[in-house]
Amino acid sequence: MYDYPNFDGTQACHGEDLTGPAARAFAGAAGADPAPALLLCLDCAFLTECGSYALTHEVYGVWGGTTEDRRDEIRAANGVPAPSSTAGDLDQLVTALSHETSYDRLDRAS
Repeated sequence: MYDYPNFDGTQACHGEDLTGPAARAFAGAAGADPAPALLLCLDCAFLTECGSYALTHEVYGVWGGTTEDRRDEIRAANGVPAPSSTAGDLDQLVTALSHETSYDRLDRAS
């Protein structure tokens, strides 16, 4: 199911003039101060949709007015499990495929 926020280009984290500290915080750069990005989120029309998405998906940086640490706190307080790791999911897929024979893959491809 496709549940990525329906961004239309007007979200606070989008635009040519988004540079410097806010851009680093939105991107999840190590050591970035999240305050400038969090301020931009406050007036964003996508605040709720973006924040909900961030709680259930592996994303980095500021999303929906929350930092990675804050999302972890919200999940813990509400009994919401941490989202699965995309890298972990890919590792499982590669492992599963490596255990198939080449004939199995040929049969599925045809």
